[in-house]
Amino acid sequence: MLVKMDAIPRRTIIIFCFLVLGVSAQSQQEAPGTGLADARLNYFSVVTAFIGNFGPDGYWPLKDDAAKEMLHLKLESVDEKTIRLVGKNSYSGDVLLADIKNGKKIKANFTIILSAKWQVSRVELIEKGAPLLVFERKTQPPAKTPKSANGSAAGRLIRGGYDPALNSARLVDIANQSVALLDLKSRATIKETRTAEDGRFWLKNVSPGKYFIQAPGFLSLIVIKSSETLQQNIFLPATYSE
Repeated sequence: MLVKMDAIPRRTIIIFCFLVLGVSAQSQQEAPGTGLADARLNYFSVVTAFIGNFGPDGYWPLKDDAAKEMLHLKLESVDEKTIRLVGKNSYSGDVLLADIKNGKKIKANFTIILSAKWQVSRVELIEKGAPLLVFERKTQPPAKTPKSANGSAAGRLIRGGYDPALNSARLVDIANQSVALLDLKSRATIKETRTAEDGRFWLKNVSPGKYFIQAPGFLSLIVIKSSETLQQNIFLPATYSE
């Protein structure tokens, strides 16, 4: 059915155009690969994958020469407000690391690169005095234990939503939802995990190959490569109810 434009109240047309433009602009800002917004979205996953690559136990064994002790570091939190552009496709931000052996908390700065291959390029520990450089990418990160030939997939589960109070599009993280890898032929579940409070997930120690990645209302083909972490954000359709 065709509707004549002169039959629609002018105020309705203006509001409709404003909403469409608002959703379009916000979608462009939040789409993957669009700079600072994408860096803040994926920073946690890149740093977690970097630490996990040092060995099957999932922590970073780092020798503290000053204290003459070995640290066993895991990522505890990311200060997203500190993430900033420092070079072409390069972003720096502050994190809090925790020693899994003694609970010691250490502030650090990680620089990541978001290009063809997402990776950490530089790490500094920030304690009293000047920052201490503990890693700079020139070769592959050293590991005392052999790297697993398996790969992994990490990312964030996000649902697009519309907030009428703001007259704009927004992204709503999905927590405690199932994310699974399915066999390509049988559709049997190979690996499964549940998202954290902020929607992040990590499926690790997966044999290289093609899989379906499944989330509520989502199914897509992915390829896991040996000794690499596939970054896979999952954007679900928008839902809204009064």
